[in-house]
Amino acid sequence: MYVYNHLLNAKDDNRILLDNVLKNKIGVNEQRLINATKNELNVSDDRVKKLVKNRMDALNMYSGVPQKNNTFTISNYVPSISKEKNKTYYTFNNENKNELEKALLNWSNNSSNKKNVLTDTENTVMGDYTVSKGKDKRGEYISYYDKWDLEPKDFGKPFEMYDRIYTRKQDDKYVKMNYTDDELSKLNSDKKNFDTLALQRELNNRGYKLPKSTKKEGGFDGILGDETKQALLYYQNKNKKMYGGKLLPSINKF
Repeated sequence: MYVYNHLLNAKDDNRILLDNVLKNKIGVNEQRLINATKNELNVSDDRVKKLVKNRMDALNMYSGVPQKNNTFTISNYVPSISKEKNKTYYTFNNENKNELEKALLNWSNNSSNKKNVLTDTENTVMGDYTVSKGKDKRGEYISYYDKWDLEPKDFGKPFEMYDRIYTRKQDDKYVKMNYTDDELSKLNSDKKNFDTLALQRELNNRGYKLPKSTKKEGGFDGILGDETKQALLYYQNKNKKMYGGKLLPSINKF
């Protein structure tokens, strides 16, 4: 059960599998870890490989070795209570963020607590981690924090994870806010200097359907085509925001 405990139920003081790897009780061969994990968990091959790659990248960072799978990237945020403003915090890459963000929103919508401890069953990296609700000039957000280390702490260099997702109220629930009203009003579709995928998700959350930009397997294509441009322009015109120094011209509703 060491693989199960490590991958799905690991706490900062109970990373049994990695402890055994460090003690040379188990080979570090990735395929061996994949096979062992598959025997313990009822998940697809791709899911097992992802879990193992995430954890191996965490171990590499802790050991001072470059990542192989780019599971982590530098966060754009630091905790508001941090006294080390120049300290580097890490977060997951975009591919790994999606499921975690769903878990954070689910917690926020079903709990009145401002702070709590959750278990990372989405990426199986953080073990138990801290979540908090906060607010700044940009709006309300949910943050998460974890310090990644091993027991005993006589090996490697711990690294800290922190990130935020901003939210807004839609009906009776909070959804992720990729862009504020003001940010949406200032986007220039001709310059294309923004995250198109995030824009598509935000427009969809606000009731704009984008069938031509939706992939067959679900999700959006991240391409700034005519459909996405028109939806953005319609939003800007509808809300009568200033754009490029001039009021938006009227466009046909679609």
